[in-house]
Amino acid sequence: MELRLTATNYESIKARADEMEIPLKWALGQRRQYLEDLIRQHETDIVQAVSELAGTGELEHCLIMDRIDRADKGIRKARFDLSRLKPNAGKGKGVDDTEIERAKGYPIEALLPNQVRRGMTLCPFHEDHYPSMSIKNNRAHCFACNKTWDSIELLCGLQGYGFIEAVRYLNQ
Repeated sequence: MELRLTATNYESIKARADEMEIPLKWALGQRRQYLEDLIRQHETDIVQAVSELAGTGELEHCLIMDRIDRADKGIRKARFDLSRLKPNAGKGKGVDDTEIERAKGYPIEALLPNQVRRGMTLCPFHEDHYPSMSIKNNRAHCFACNKTWDSIELLCGLQGYGFIEAVRYLNQ
């Protein structure tokens, strides 16, 4: 029996397993195995990329470093997903997935210190004389910083809040 799990936390996997009438323990084991294999795959890619760095030109060096960065992000995401496979993971901290999604929906323009005109504004994270930050789909992207923020990340950066504190603030 092949089961492709797209659910990312204990509660969603439990609901999906109940819906499909399969044992929860098996479904969690499949997801856990997939994530552990993904971490090993990313780790192998990093080792291989590091070995390729020696004797490369500037362009190749940048491409390999980008590959390493993507693999590292993949490892962090997979480890985070693994941590969410336990019952009540994230509970007790005061925020759940619904609150996070609601906070991400908070209008990002309301958080920015500068006026947004035609989807562009001055970036608050560096000295900006010409608008370099684009606002689209409730996300901000600065072409100078080359970073993208949602409402939660932007509030954390602007006010120094932690993740949970920012989610709570945006849900008030």
